Amino acid sequence: MKKHLKYIDGTSDKFWQIEAQGIQFTVTYGKNGTSGTSQTKSFSTEAECLKMAEKLVAEKVKKGYSESGEVIVDSSSKAGKAKTALQEITAEYDQLIKDKRIEALLPFLQEKVKGNVAEFKKHLKKCKKYWCDYADLTNEPQFRKGNQYNWGRRGDEIQSKIINLTAMAVVDKTEINAFDGIVSYLEAMTTDVIIKELIFWAKPNWIAEYVLNLVKRNEWASISYYTLRYLEQEKLIAFHAELYAISLAQYNEYQVKDSAQNFIKKLAQDALALERDVPLLFEYETAINNVYFRTNNDQPYNQYKLWHVALLQFVNDGNLKRATVIENGLLIQTKEWNNGIKSFFKKIVEEIKPTTEELIANQNVIFTFLQNAYSPIITFGVDLCKLIFEEKKFKTNDFLEWLEPLFYREDAKGSIKKLLPILEKIAKTNTKTSTKIAYLVSNVFVIPDLTLQERAVKTLLKTANKKDKTIKEKLLEYVGQMQGSVKLQLGEFLGNETDENAVFEVDNYEYKPLKVNKLVTEVHLPKDWNEILFQFGKFINNEGILDTEILLHSFVLQRHLFPADYQKQLEPYEKQLHKTYFSCVAKDFVKGYLLQKIMHLDKKADTKFKSYNTVKTMYFYISILECIDEKIQTKRALPLLSFPTHEPHWVAPKTLLERLIAYQNANETIDFNDLSLAICRMPLEQVEDAIPLLSQLETEMKNLFEFCFGMHKEIKIPKEGILNTLFQKAGGETLQSKYTALWAVAAQTFYPHEAFEAFEKTTIAGVAFAGKPFQNPINFVEKHNEWVDYRTKEKMRHSWMELAVELPGYKKIPNHLLYSLDCYYVGKNSWYHHLYGGDSVYYWNDLMPQNKEPLALKLLLAGCVNTSSGSDILTAFLHLANRTDFVFSNYCSTVFACCFFMDKKDVRLLASEVMYQKIENQTLPMEQLRLVFAYLISNNYGVFGRFSDAVLSIKDSSPLHNQALFLLMDAVLGAFGTLEKLPTNFKKFIENYYDLATKLNQKPSEKTLLFLKTLENNASLKKLIKLLTN
Repeated sequence: MKKHLKYIDGTSDKFWQIEAQGIQFTVTYGKNGTSGTSQTKSFSTEAECLKMAEKLVAEKVKKGYSESGEVIVDSSSKAGKAKTALQEITAEYDQLIKDKRIEALLPFLQEKVKGNVAEFKKHLKKCKKYWCDYADLTNEPQFRKGNQYNWGRRGDEIQSKIINLTAMAVVDKTEINAFDGIVSYLEAMTTDVIIKELIFWAKPNWIAEYVLNLVKRNEWASISYYTLRYLEQEKLIAFHAELYAISLAQYNEYQVKDSAQNFIKKLAQDALALERDVPLLFEYETAINNVYFRTNNDQPYNQYKLWHVALLQFVNDGNLKRATVIENGLLIQTKEWNNGIKSFFKKIVEEIKPTTEELIANQNVIFTFLQNAYSPIITFGVDLCKLIFEEKKFKTNDFLEWLEPLFYREDAKGSIKKLLPILEKIAKTNTKTSTKIAYLVSNVFVIPDLTLQERAVKTLLKTANKKDKTIKEKLLEYVGQMQGSVKLQLGEFLGNETDENAVFEVDNYEYKPLKVNKLVTEVHLPKDWNEILFQFGKFINNEGILDTEILLHSFVLQRHLFPADYQKQLEPYEKQLHKTYFSCVAKDFVKGYLLQKIMHLDKKADTKFKSYNTVKTMYFYISILECIDEKIQTKRALPLLSFPTHEPHWVAPKTLLERLIAYQNANETIDFNDLSLAICRMPLEQVEDAIPLLSQLETEMKNLFEFCFGMHKEIKIPKEGILNTLFQKAGGETLQSKYTALWAVAAQTFYPHEAFEAFEKTTIAGVAFAGKPFQNPINFVEKHNEWVDYRTKEKMRHSWMELAVELPGYKKIPNHLLYSLDCYYVGKNSWYHHLYGGDSVYYWNDLMPQNKEPLALKLLLAGCVNTSSGSDILTAFLHLANRTDFVFSNYCSTVFACCFFMDKKDVRLLASEVMYQKIENQTLPMEQLRLVFAYLISNNYGVFGRFSDAVLSIKDSSPLHNQALFLLMDAVLGAFGTLEKLPTNFKKFIENYYDLATKLNQKPSEKTLLFLKTLENNASLKKLIKLLTN
């Protein structure tokens, strides 16, 4: 027996399902469209189960549940009363919708609804929910249209129109927002008689307010300007300035079905529009800058900006006053509006080409541009001042007062460079301003830009008094920020006094990896039931795997703490687990396991979990869940070998050996997945406490752990027998093959940089990270897309380069060969094999914390193939890299270097912070890393300016940071060949390189000198190159 019922009205949209099988039934309930919450109940007999199920169905039907979802209440529950007048009205309305008789809607509203509006509105909401809202139509095929998916609307266009027009007639302004298509009905009034008659009859008083809220809330919504004029004319709305401005600006050819050129002509002949409405475009923030048109289909859709053409035409034709447009166009630059709108009006003003008289009349407004937060407006203000600063009516003192904050702003360097010659001329013609100008210019040295500082020196030498103490004090404050030889050029101002902090002593950077103790904080299991409950919350909210394993071991080792009603107490966590999404697939598997255990702790769990993601390392944890479940079933109270003894994932050597001995004594089978994970987590600390226990281990284990502890390097794998060899060739696993994989894991954990020939003759020969390091180089491969241009019909092709690493082909290997599980070529659908979510990175690291190369290789191919790849997994990697125990290796260094080129700024900023910390502790292998940076840049991996800004952010932090940064920058410059076009921000990079070379008294390397000489004829770099190469 199976029943699926729904309850859909104005406030509810839920389902209830019961499925009876044998002596138990399962009830599932929840919101439509979700999987819901399930509960299972068992009975002693099948008949008893069926009887109870039928009773529950009858109760739900009595409450109004039905298979269609329409709320049906049994008439008997109304105490035998006949249908009321309202019920007859709603029944007639329902039939009107079903029959799609839209022409009968107005007569029905006129005759039947009056006097019953409040109650009828409740029914209207139910109708909207049933007919207009999206729903799961799996069990309602009569509503599915064509090849529509299971989700859709029950109502068609006419039925939705009936409901929405009804709403326009009966609901108020607080309720109309729940209904769709209102604006489209207003637009259709002039062509649709039914709509026109209904709106004229209803006369809703909320139209203007509703439309204004809609267009302000939704940038895609709009109503045509002449529709508003029509509604105003028919007295359905009153004039509303902001609404008219927004509507006028957002002209839509497809909505109005008339060309933009005709719209402009119509406005030019409309006196009311020109006098009252067009000036509103200067008063209200609209989308005026994003309305485009074209004159033929061969042009791009954004060939012309409608209001750029219209406003200039109105000015030229005399329909708008020139002075009005200039004044308002300048005033808009000072408003807190979208910068795109400001740029639009800036271009209008520039196109009009105001005279000096017109600019002088607006100079007070122009001066405010100089302190604007948006640097292009500052540049605009400087350009305008440049046109008028020599005029007699120019207010020089006011101009200088407005300038002061500008000279501290690094984002306005271009504007400052333009100002310096203007200030020189002002000082020359008005000597009284020289001191004020000199004070202003002396602030420039806070900006770390060599070209700007050298230009400021020239201005200072022309305007300043060398004996002025105020200027001397200002310059002394900025000595540390002075670039290159600027400090020497200002020697006459500074005298013999300098800021001691500005003199950098050369401090050689050396890579000194730290030895970090790992066995510090012990792990403790919960002491009582409340702590176990709290552990559920920690599992849901915390990243990493430790809280997971503590919780799982509570099921194994602390069953005695579970109360009799533990299921009831765990219900809130069960609901929370159902609602929680985990990006880490392995954690989602644990979630599925816990949900089963909450319901039936002693029942064997179904661990056949599936996911779209096929990363084998994620699936590895299923084997750990199976180990836990086996212990629960057999009631064996021994912890897993891999259960951490110390935070966040470490297993102490002595404890691991004690557990192995306990397993031997209890005759408990050792799971190779569990043991392999334990070896990966075992640091070589406190080994002296563990060595005395080796004699109690069986021979195979004793040999293995002697190897792990560094007592010998001999691989002692049991020899393969003939039957075992045949069994392996047939695709099976033997005990010897399992031991081979176990030894390979131990070798990769404790001897990651060594190769062991013993594995070359085994079944795992040729597998990545099995018995020897995997160090295939990174390279770049060309990718491309091809398509046909719909306008020209020409075949188009776009190609780009992607980072790649050649991987070996797939080979079946034991599940516990952890480091090798995902290091193989996965084919074209590689996204199935990528890591998703930062939690997945932490999870992987918790499995293999001592060798991060397989993780880094996976991240390289999942998050670094191009600079727009996964920022979340790279962010997680950077947090790992910032830990004190993190050691950079081959692929780790490559991933770290790639982070400096990523599109996402937060990734680059975090990478800079990690670099700062690692250089400070001297744990960054700069010699290795600079080669990676050089290789990426020489292959145009990403935008050079992003890398440049990110690494230069640590400049001048300390002499040590400067020394490390100089090594990096030198290697990068040495990697360049002949450049046809300089990268963006390249000049800034060279300036900072020169500044570091000067401060550290360093010379470019031979490779860098060769590259710099290729730039000797570059006009913008010529002077710098000469200084660096001499």
